[in-house]
Amino acid sequence: MRILLLNDYQSLGGVEVVVDRTAELLTKQGHEVRVLTGDQCAGSQNPLGYISSRRAKRSLKKILRDFGPEAIHIHNLYHLLSPAILGVCKSYCAQTGARLIMTVHDHHLVCPNPGGCYWKSGQRHIAPMPVASGLLPMLARRWDHRSRTHSVLRVLQRYWNYTLHARHLIPDTILSPAPTLAKLVSELGHPDVRVVLNPLADKPGVLRPTAVDFLRVAIAGRIDPEKGVAVIIEHWPRDLKATIQIAGQGTDLERCRQIYASRKTASDALSVEFLGHLPHKEAMCVIARADLLIVPSIGPEVAPLVLDEAIIAGTQILISDQPALRAAVERLGHGWVFDPADPSDFDKKLREIEAARLSGILLPKEHSKTLPGRSPETYINELLAAYTGHPSPAHR
Repeated sequence: MRILLLNDYQSLGGVEVVVDRTAELLTKQGHEVRVLTGDQCAGSQNPLGYISSRRAKRSLKKILRDFGPEAIHIHNLYHLLSPAILGVCKSYCAQTGARLIMTVHDHHLVCPNPGGCYWKSGQRHIAPMPVASGLLPMLARRWDHRSRTHSVLRVLQRYWNYTLHARHLIPDTILSPAPTLAKLVSELGHPDVRVVLNPLADKPGVLRPTAVDFLRVAIAGRIDPEKGVAVIIEHWPRDLKATIQIAGQGTDLERCRQIYASRKTASDALSVEFLGHLPHKEAMCVIARADLLIVPSIGPEVAPLVLDEAIIAGTQILISDQPALRAAVERLGHGWVFDPADPSDFDKKLREIEAARLSGILLPKEHSKTLPGRSPETYINELLAAYTGHPSPAHR
């Protein structure tokens, strides 16, 4: 089967890892796979291109003509490719009978802000989703922390593509790695929304270092404001000895550096290492060598890949109290949850974790056995069912 995978970026965060793993698994099964990304064909985006990218549409038409895929699988498309490529896919599928699949990795379809947030008086708020897509109601709120212009562009992209052209209904099947997001997308009126969990990666072949007299912490992923990394650095107790290794980059990275520089004194027991963007395997090794992975998001999450990596590595988990994250910890049966709006609760949970480390019980956990249905085989079977128009194997 010829399968075309589409995504905004070649290499950025967890979504790109899922795209690469999908291509690898499909190729191993004998399928012919190609990947087209926005940074390959669209380049830096102008405001109108964000709403409807002519360069992305031209590049997509060319690969559709040359490759002739039988299935098109879209992942992220709203940064560089633009949702307008859905119209190109619709025309191609109508002519050829190909199937169009989309995986939603964030809240892009149900909210102008993919993180599911809006800003009022400079404060972040979680949006009631799905967001009503009328132009004036959307313009009445601020959907981007950077500027009003960015917010208006988000609104115009959503209004043009999803209110006026209903392009969210074009895919034959929409996949979500989380039941909560699948339910929200279903409320938009799409008839075939399925939950397909991300496949667990292979366990990294690294040994955890010998015991040390400080807590080893890992944070991995995009360093954007909604990820809450700056809050962790700012509120870490000065007397709690720890090294935090941060693997990733993003728009909030410089602010994180500044906060660390402003708090660092001789009496500060915290050390922070900014590792930048790492290849996936290297990031997994950072997590595997840590005592604790922190996922400190202050906006709604869907299915962060770093949790999967901690699950495979056996690293203990501290997560902010968000529904999808809390559900993941509840499935595991252990881990710590903190309120990101309450520094005293964060301090309390860190003290509990440090006490567990000093008592010798902060040990690696065998997580993967507690998560059935996460095998690569299950994932590919679910994809092939969607690609060929068959019901989900889980519901046959």
